[in-house]
Amino acid sequence: MKIKILISLILVCSISNKGIAQDTIHKFSNKSITTAIGLAIIDARSPGNGYVYEVGYQQDYWKSKLRFNPYIQNGEYTSFGITDVRSAYFRNTIFGLKIGLDLLKYKAVSIATQLGYGLNYTRGIIGTGGEFGITKSEFFAEIHHTVTLGAGLRVNPKNQRMAYEFHLLNFGFGNNYFSTAQLRFGIDIKL
Repeated sequence: MKIKILISLILVCSISNKGIAQDTIHKFSNKSITTAIGLAIIDARSPGNGYVYEVGYQQDYWKSKLRFNPYIQNGEYTSFGITDVRSAYFRNTIFGLKIGLDLLKYKAVSIATQLGYGLNYTRGIIGTGGEFGITKSEFFAEIHHTVTLGAGLRVNPKNQRMAYEFHLLNFGFGNNYFSTAQLRFGIDIKL
């Protein structure tokens, strides 16, 4: 008797779990949390190279081909490896909005483009020591309006919670001769 109840209970649980799993398999919303990391070069008050990391919120439209993404991006840069400038260390923070569009799409893979605008706060120190005959450091803080353009590959499987982006070409241009170029890898976590 106990074995029949146990088998019945296992059978009912397995059927109900199977039903729940089938109901939730394609139920992701058109919203996601975006993350990205990458390598970058920048030319602000001083040129530098370094890394960036980014987090944002994304809303998809038009069968997930059009995306609106407000984001915050931080970057840390040094003049390491650049020989014709004073040594420098600086950071920048961008508060921005990107609009993404898939140009060509085949199944889960697409060629994705981005256009964005951001308010960029750059701050740091130039002349951190080691230059012959220079004893003073210069601190700076600047705000730039930045327009960004980007293109890369996007992999967005419908049955998976994550989408992946490989941004191979990313350029930003701003006032006061500000410019940047980035190579980024991103993961979107669907909600």
